[in-house]
Amino acid sequence: VYWETGAQITSPHDKEILKCIEECVEPWNGSWNDNLVDTSPLKKDPLQDICKRYMEDLKKICFYRDLNSKTTLKFVHTSFHGVGHDYVQLAFQVFGFKPPIPVPEQKDPDPDFSTVKCPNPEEGESVLVFSHWKVFTGNELAALFGWWMFDCWKKTKPSADVKNVYMLATTVSSKILKAIALKEGFHFEETLPGFKWIGSRIKDLLGLGKEVLFAFEESIGFLCGTSVLDKDGVSAAVVVAEMASFLETRKVTLTEQLAKVYDKYGYHMSKTSYFLCYDPPTIKTIFERIRNFESPKEYPKFCGEFAILHVRDITTGDTALLEEELQKLIDALIENFLEPSKNGLIWRS
Repeated sequence: VYWETGAQITSPHDKEILKCIEECVEPWNGSWNDNLVDTSPLKKDPLQDICKRYMEDLKKICFYRDLNSKTTLKFVHTSFHGVGHDYVQLAFQVFGFKPPIPVPEQKDPDPDFSTVKCPNPEEGESVLVFSHWKVFTGNELAALFGWWMFDCWKKTKPSADVKNVYMLATTVSSKILKAIALKEGFHFEETLPGFKWIGSRIKDLLGLGKEVLFAFEESIGFLCGTSVLDKDGVSAAVVVAEMASFLETRKVTLTEQLAKVYDKYGYHMSKTSYFLCYDPPTIKTIFERIRNFESPKEYPKFCGEFAILHVRDITTGDTALLEEELQKLIDALIENFLEPSKNGLIWRS
């Protein structure tokens, strides 16, 4: 569900919409008459117009069209039963490429996702028909995208102010963009998990006249440029193709370039996975134990032999604990630095 900003809804809109739904749970008379849409004066299909404008907008993040048209590389694209095929074909055309080769078994939309065990791009090799290639993680691709988008910006706008440039990532993602930002001088911001927070923050930054080059979440969600304020696999596909074509002229593979990025900005390695659990009480028990590990309201300080330096629990909002921690800090500052008794200081309050 999207707000007028073009980004997914965030609070308070989500709660207000849910409240309205709960106030009117009975379907209206005629709700199941699907012919009503044909006679509604509100009916409009903007798809073709939006598609045309989107493809036109893609030109803003195409930097080597002539090179793309001459590349000897061949690209294979699979939507694995999504709806991206037509748009990726058009996007490659905009960038000057020959059409990417579609994977016939996975090209067309199929709600049963009949060629995969789990229709999740995070599964990597297990969802791709061609599984003997190097499969990059979301964090690895983000390192390449971050390097590429900034490198292209720098070459096309050499006199622009780098302090006006931003990149974003969510808290569950690699900190590689932060490392690039620290070295290159642009801004990096971290948001809560979910592209709704990225989209909302980008809208704010654009309103302040800032330039956002790239944003991502590690679960294969990328946004190059700001044509849309949500994850966009179409632009990501064609941008990575242009990146590969450019690197090929320098006899460098994507894997080799990733190593160069790490060499320059620091190695950021991660391994992400997940367990399946269909029993909410079990999930609650696991996390309650972590939040009350050796004593009530205490997080673990060690995990086996590894010391835990920092815990960020974005699901609890333990306000009482924060207030208690703040009071301890205030007391320490007063006692150690201001020394009111010794210096005869009087509290304002």
